[in-house]
Formats: sequence, structure tokens, C-alpha cells
Amino acid sequence: MTASEYISISEASRRANISRTALRKHIKVGRIVSDNNGKIEVASFNSWLASKSHAPQSTGLLLTDTIPFDPSLPVFPTLQDAEL
Repeated sequence: MTASEYISISEASRRANISRTALRKHIKVGRIVSDNNGKIEVASFNSWLASKSHAPQSTGLLLTDTIPFDPSLPVFPTLQDAEL
């Protein structure tokens, strides 16, 4: 393969909109192929990215990282009150 068929971990993390640490975890478990120099194989990355974009998002929590407000749930002023 030529050098143009590889991208850096930083570039791949920007393209996937995830952290470099998260990307390294995908590399470690074999979802994405990389060389010994830390470069990511573009074909492997594109295949993984396509499968990631087709994954169903089951809740709004995954999209926003914010817990939706539900007025029927109890609200506690402190964590200790919630644990009782």
C-alpha cells in the first residue's frame, strides 16, 4: 500500500468526530486496521465509519449526553437525599 492509503489517528478522529483515545480502543480490538507507525488504513477506517453511521441511535440520551427532564421523576436537592 502507498502512503496515500493511510491517515493519522488525529485525522481519523476528526473525521469520525470521536476522541483519539476512543479511536485507539477501536484499533486495539481490531475494528480498524493500523500499521506499526500508528497510521490508519483508509479502507478499514471507511468501512468502520460506514458501519458506525448505520448503527441505530435508540435514545436521545446518546445524541445529546443530557438526561431529558421528566417532571414525574423525584428531584433531590443533594446526592445524599437521593441515596436514602
